[in-house]
Amino acid sequence: MINKDLNSVKNEPLVSIIVPVFNKENYLRECLDSIINQDYQNFELIVVNDGSTDGSKIICEEYAAKTDKIILVHKENGGVSSARNIGLQKAKGEWITFVDGDDYISKNYLNVVLDKEDSDFLIVDINRVKDEKVKRKLHFENEKLDLSSFLQKFKVYPNYAELGSKFMKRSIIEHRKLSFYSNLSYGEDTLFNLKYLQHCRYIALSNRSIYFYRDVQGSLSKQTLSYQNIKPYYTLIKKELNNFSADFYSNNIKFPFYQLIKALYNDKTLPPKVKERELETIMVDDFNLMLNFYKNSKVKFLLLISKRLGNTALFSKYIIGKIK
Repeated sequence: MINKDLNSVKNEPLVSIIVPVFNKENYLRECLDSIINQDYQNFELIVVNDGSTDGSKIICEEYAAKTDKIILVHKENGGVSSARNIGLQKAKGEWITFVDGDDYISKNYLNVVLDKEDSDFLIVDINRVKDEKVKRKLHFENEKLDLSSFLQKFKVYPNYAELGSKFMKRSIIEHRKLSFYSNLSYGEDTLFNLKYLQHCRYIALSNRSIYFYRDVQGSLSKQTLSYQNIKPYYTLIKKELNNFSADFYSNNIKFPFYQLIKALYNDKTLPPKVKERELETIMVDDFNLMLNFYKNSKVKFLLLISKRLGNTALFSKYIIGKIK
């Protein structure tokens, strides 16, 4: 049993690590071991078991019995956002970081918080793990940037769309009353990052710590998402991007728009008539983005003619007919 006082180490800020868990028994031990065995030990580990139906609950309880660093919460299944929100309510650390139950972190991961008090957002490298092979996914140089410089240098995708590999100040989260959209099943991490980022002054990047993202076949991020999942996310990310500059919006809306159109095309549950109506609405709301999306000159010409005539039905019927 570890009985070390979490606040006993001078000049070392307490870090709250939030781990949402739902049916992660195959990887959970590796995840928790990587946290418990950190070089930097001034942390609390908040594990939220989101109604797991496999052996995850037993593993969580086993580890909670080993160390008083773990705060274990059992709840009915409500999704990863609800689990993270409970973690935020429990957190007492100066810094907050999130680790998914099937991911793990380098032994020096938490060291990044040392001497970073004057930064509000910390971002570290990400490695991708697939079939037990590790490859670099995102790499940063060690630097500190003010918000304006950071926004100019880095796009949301792929640099900070994910929640893992980020450290945030609890004071900002609490003062701004930030939380995750619990009704979303896609993109809630990106939206939270953007909500948080707009309240930051300085962002520090480091390649000394590494977050290991496990690419698990069948996970939500790998599934073909329905249009009904992407549509509310797209509406919300437009809103969040609009809180920044016009240039930042135009540079970062393109990929979410691509996701929206791709989902509309690939969603086989939607009847052609519904797809036509949705495409017509998108044409009205985001005409310039759509014009940029279609590279074929004939399709662009048809789109421009449809816009000029004020009749989008012809274009949508043509496009939907091509993708049935």
